[in-house]
Parts: sequence; C-alpha cells; structure tokens
Amino acid sequence: MAAKGKQLSSAATAGAWPASAFWTFSVDLYERPGVEAACIALQDRRHFDVNMLLWALWLADCGVALDQATLARAEAEIAVWQAKVVQPLRSLRRHLRRSLDQAKTGDIADQWPDRVTTLRQAILALELDGEHIEQLTLGRLGDELKPTRRAGGQLACDNLACLQIFKEEDRGDLANLLVQVFPDAYRARLDAALDSVFNEA
Repeated sequence: MAAKGKQLSSAATAGAWPASAFWTFSVDLYERPGVEAACIALQDRRHFDVNMLLWALWLADCGVALDQATLARAEAEIAVWQAKVVQPLRSLRRHLRRSLDQAKTGDIADQWPDRVTTLRQAILALELDGEHIEQLTLGRLGDELKPTRRAGGQLACDNLACLQIFKEEDRGDLANLLVQVFPDAYRARLDAALDSVFNEA
C-alpha cells in the first residue's frame, strides 16, 4: 500500500465504497507501529504487490489456509489491474517525489513546487483508490473461502510461505507484522514459525 495510515483512513471513508473486511483489516493494521515501514521495505526489496502479503495475513486472521490454486486465482484476477493501473500511478508518484527532491534551477519542479506537490498528492489519492479496488477484489475472493484452521501466527507463516518470495533478510519486517496482527502470540514461537517462510533456493 502506498501511504501513511492517516491518509489510508481518510481514503477509506471518502465516497460510497462497498464494505470490505479485508480493507478494514488493512487500514487498521497499517496504522500500527512499524507496519507501514515494514510493508514498504518488503515491497521494495522483493518487488511484489504488498496487497498479497496483507491478504495472506488477513486470511490467516480469519482461519483460512492459503494454497497454490487459490493464490494463482487471486494473482490472475488482479495482475492486469496491478500492472496497468496501480504500478504506473506509483511510479509516477515516486518520479514526482524525486523531481521535487532533486530539482535543479529552472526545472519545472523548481519553478512550480507547490503545483507539483499538489499533483503528486492527487496521484497518491488515485493510487490509493486503485489499491482499494484491488483489495475489494481480493476481499471478495477471500469471503468465498471457508475457515479450516485455527487463526494465528503459525497459519500466517504457512500462508506467507505459500507466496514463495521471502528470504532470511526479511525476518525482522515479517516478525513485526506478525506481532502486530497477533499481539498475544509468543514472540519466540512466531520467530520459530517464520523458519518455514523463507525461500533460499
């Protein structure tokens, strides 16, 4: 996801959006300590859609085990939207941030920084709306799935392992996310469960 928790909250309440348990989960989680930083770090390090990470965690919180067939279905449903809508908006937003940070005398960003900042904020709002729509799609698919296991950290780690993208260097960020989703779990037990998540091949 793209931005600060407070911006997510305001975006979530703007307009007549359909109710979505997954979106509500994501907004609440994103506002917890360290979650935004962990999500952005994992997204940038692994070059993947962080909404899939959040979805895996949400399913675990609902007692739903993720399998490869369900993962493939989810990825197929959102792939074009992510590639053609969300990622281009994110790239443009980041380009405008760099333009402002690295503006040289006479550049458009140097001449009109307030206007460029306003444009960047508008694109951020569009990016959040794009991610919101993607999460509605994932949430609808998740709502079709039946709980089959006890919700908790072990199931979350099994779901994360299904994504097959994480490595040992991601442990700290993933551990922080797990603690925020399951604050009553023993940290040592969560850390041990994470051993199954990492793909070092």
